[in-house]
Amino acid sequence: MDSELLTVVSQSSDEDGAASSATDPEVDDCSEPDDIKLSLDQALSQFKTFGSFATSGNVSGDVSTGLSIQGLGRIAFPLIEYQAKQLVQACHRAPFGKGSQTIVDQNVRKTWELNPDQFELLNPAWPLVIDNLTKTISKELGCAPEVSVKANLYKLLLYEQGAFFKPHKDTEKEPGMFATLVVCLPSEFEGGAVVTKHCGKTRVFESHSSFHHSYISWYADVTHEVQPIISGYRIALVYNVINNTPGNEQSASLAIAQKQKLSNMLCGWHRAANIEGMSAPEALVYQLDHQYTDAHLKLQALKGLDRVKAEYLKETCENADICFYLGSMEYRKEGSAEDDSYGRRYKRRHYDNSDGDEDASSGIHALEDILEEQLTLKRIIDLDGNILAMDLELDDEDLIVQEGAFEREPDHEDYEGYTGNAGATATHWFHDTVIVLIPLQYREKFFKDLWPKGRVNINDWMRRLMQVVQADSPSDFSRKDLIELSCSLVRQKPMTTQERNRNFLGKAPFEASDPDLRISASVVLKDQQLFEEVLSTFSATSLPVFRDIGTAMAHFNFLTIPAVIDALLNRVSTFHGRVQAVEKVKEGFKLALEVQNPRNDARLADLHQVRYELDLTPGSQLTFDSLVSLAKRFESNTAFLVALANRIFEAKKEKKIDEPQADVTFRELLDVVTPKFKVECRKSVKRSRPGAQQGSDPVECLLIAEHVDQLLHHLVDDIDSMHRKTIIDKLMSEAELCDLIAFETFYFPFLAKLLGRVKESHDRGPAHQQIVLKVLESYIQRYVQPEPLQTGNMTRSQQGCTRCADCKALDIFLLDPRLKTWRFPVSRSRRAHLHQMLEGTSNSHVTDRSGLETLVVTKGADATTAKHNEWKKRCEIAKTQIRGLDQGNLRLLLGQEEYKHITQLRATKKASTNQTIAQLNRGQRHPVEIIDLT
Repeated sequence: MDSELLTVVSQSSDEDGAASSATDPEVDDCSEPDDIKLSLDQALSQFKTFGSFATSGNVSGDVSTGLSIQGLGRIAFPLIEYQAKQLVQACHRAPFGKGSQTIVDQNVRKTWELNPDQFELLNPAWPLVIDNLTKTISKELGCAPEVSVKANLYKLLLYEQGAFFKPHKDTEKEPGMFATLVVCLPSEFEGGAVVTKHCGKTRVFESHSSFHHSYISWYADVTHEVQPIISGYRIALVYNVINNTPGNEQSASLAIAQKQKLSNMLCGWHRAANIEGMSAPEALVYQLDHQYTDAHLKLQALKGLDRVKAEYLKETCENADICFYLGSMEYRKEGSAEDDSYGRRYKRRHYDNSDGDEDASSGIHALEDILEEQLTLKRIIDLDGNILAMDLELDDEDLIVQEGAFEREPDHEDYEGYTGNAGATATHWFHDTVIVLIPLQYREKFFKDLWPKGRVNINDWMRRLMQVVQADSPSDFSRKDLIELSCSLVRQKPMTTQERNRNFLGKAPFEASDPDLRISASVVLKDQQLFEEVLSTFSATSLPVFRDIGTAMAHFNFLTIPAVIDALLNRVSTFHGRVQAVEKVKEGFKLALEVQNPRNDARLADLHQVRYELDLTPGSQLTFDSLVSLAKRFESNTAFLVALANRIFEAKKEKKIDEPQADVTFRELLDVVTPKFKVECRKSVKRSRPGAQQGSDPVECLLIAEHVDQLLHHLVDDIDSMHRKTIIDKLMSEAELCDLIAFETFYFPFLAKLLGRVKESHDRGPAHQQIVLKVLESYIQRYVQPEPLQTGNMTRSQQGCTRCADCKALDIFLLDPRLKTWRFPVSRSRRAHLHQMLEGTSNSHVTDRSGLETLVVTKGADATTAKHNEWKKRCEIAKTQIRGLDQGNLRLLLGQEEYKHITQLRATKKASTNQTIAQLNRGQRHPVEIIDLT
């Protein structure tokens, strides 16, 4: 495809699509190893082709249409403005179908069109061009090879400046129509992008060429639109794509449904891997049809169905947090063999089962007793052909998806006949190219024997992942992959090169893990939690590390970084080395600022300069005027200003700065911070662990409980009483407005410190009673919330395929308002079909194997029950949080009645029926009307 002529501009996924199911809390029977293997084998066996719901490209060859219009004659291309205006006069407004009506409404569709009887395509070679193009789009849309397709001319469309086509779906305009083909003729125009959407995914196509024909095609059930033309004219031929193969329906929904079943199965495996005690396999190995050499093994080199299956797995594995690798597998078994009756020793060093010799099998010696066998993944390779690991021994064949994986002739044999001292023996080798699937959270365990032996190419692996993350890859999986790999390294016990070589019985194939890469990865990820974990186990002091730490200062919580630098500098033995390290910190910090928002650069530089002056070189005298000036510039940055005020107060006590001037500056800072005091929260640079519930970006509270507690403790003098009261009032009002995360990370630690001193006279007054009561009441009202109403109805939506008796019985059970559990004895193959129907739903299913194998389906909670269960969980969490406070001091401060009011969560009253029904109604959507705009 010519990228200059036709470009796929964007492709995105709906956040509520398959990815969200990866964290569904329900776990079903597909967590059992045999069921996962069976479901995966069945799902992959259904894939015959790989395609998209929409496709585009250039029409090959330099062929013209020979377009001739009634009353105008031949049209020259590229289309010139003079003929375009004549063409407009010959056209009529394009209508669209709405229900049973066909209407013209330029607010919906503003386009000119001609019917096929109003023009001719005179070039006799054009029908052959369309036939070849139809075969091309059939493959690109993923039609099965046996499907025969043709394209029937439908309309000629002309878009002038301001013309557009609002989102719509095509209807079947003739029997067998399953797709639309649009051939754009050479013309100059701007705008007119074609936007296609299906099942949460969007593809945008632009076609701008004065000298080439291009095409766009999509399934008829795909929503699409033509965006307004900015200038020029867009002219196109529209064809209906017809399926000539009876009984073989084609649609984007069918292709998506196959992919969704595979995605649901992998998501079920991922969910099971997150629950302790589940028997989910730690990896699965799928044998490909073809064998590939290590030198040429990568995704793009796969052939036929191997490529089809790999492409589907690549997309669905990322959504389910499953690692997808390629590999070369070797199975060796050795044993006694039948003698060849020659009575002499000889060895057949190589037997190739793929050389086409039909009689070759006669030379293979059957093994009578197996003496030794070994199954090894000789190479584990990423999709680009890079080696990740080597020589991983597998315990048994249970990880292989296909049954009877080695019930075939070996790829080669070594045979040794009778020697006089021993009988005949033979060794059989089987070689396969495989797909290796590993849940992300199991990868460290799967590779556990390889880490200490240097068989993981960890440094190159880390560098490649960092490059992908830095390139802002649209896939979030690369980021999760790098996080998990970095965390695995943090958990690994460091090993010397000598130990690694000794374990490997020779030189290790790959270098030891570079500690600097772990620091670099945390900075690339902008992950403060990982950064701190790596530093906690870090012992090296190389200069690049200090540059990365400087970069971290620009990204992370600057209040903690100086202590990190100080601890690392203490490990540098020479003065010269320390100077170099500080220069590297400054270099990394400066480079980070250059790529950030320029509006924030000055602020970050100033704030870090203050911390540097006060903490790194506490003996220096930063002018007090500059401190107050800085505070006024950033008066809304409460967390920083509170820490700064405390630092001034402590520096005064330590006699590091002039006391009278410090008192003045301290109170001037209070005059700045108290009016704008706020419990600051922002999106966090820390991440959720792989496998955790995914949702909106995590939020963190910037305010530190210890800092606020220290500040209030400093304000005990009468002269500071107004500042103290203002801060307490602000803390109470902010409890009604702040993000809920602030209660966990700030308010409860703050109350714990406050209650720890409740017996002191100045910490047991009405103000402290009010703030404790107000914060806890706000927490209960905002986090726990009123108790929701439950309906108790057990009716659930139908999930069956509507074609088989098992699914009909399943649907009858799901629609029954009284039954909660259903037991149905079915065979393994029928059970696997029902598994697929129930995948991705809230209904759980397990297999009872105590007697006759029986599928047991349990209905999941309905919306109201689920809400009530979530409410009960929040109640327990709230009680645990409150019990974590000093109960004696809490009762002493609040009094017995208010204490019971808080600890018994009396503020949570049951919601009224009308309120609950109103909440449910607000969640309903009107049905979407689909109109034919073609």
